[in-house]
Amino acid sequence: MLQDLLRAPAAQEMVARLEATAVSPSTTGLEDGSHQWLVVRLFRALKVYVAWHLRYYKLIARDVRTPRTPKILLWSAVLYAVSPIGLVPDVIPVLGYLDDVIIVPTLIMIAVKRVPPEVIIDCRLIMGIRRGLATADASASASER
Repeated sequence: MLQDLLRAPAAQEMVARLEATAVSPSTTGLEDGSHQWLVVRLFRALKVYVAWHLRYYKLIARDVRTPRTPKILLWSAVLYAVSPIGLVPDVIPVLGYLDDVIIVPTLIMIAVKRVPPEVIIDCRLIMGIRRGLATADASASASER
């Protein structure tokens, strides 16, 4: 799963951006080749991956052609993820977080399956265009320097 995460377009974009800004393990206080540097890179890639998907689901939920049921499911998944109230309290060591890990992706999967295919295609195209514009802006600003 982590390999798939690193192969995701958003993760590759983040790794390229990190290399372009000359962030090195020495600037973060971590040694070259250490396991900790890999963890830092994975968390940064995960952050970009999650942010991309949140923007993608937000586009789907705000699209006029999306039926009401998927909109409700998507917004309820977001609210459940950020709310302090859960089915099982988070104070319970493993079960408290396990219900979040199961319920939120399940709600998202059910919602996305009920969205018309043309909405999904359009939203993916919009996200691809935005990503392309972001990389074009970054390369333009780098060439100006």
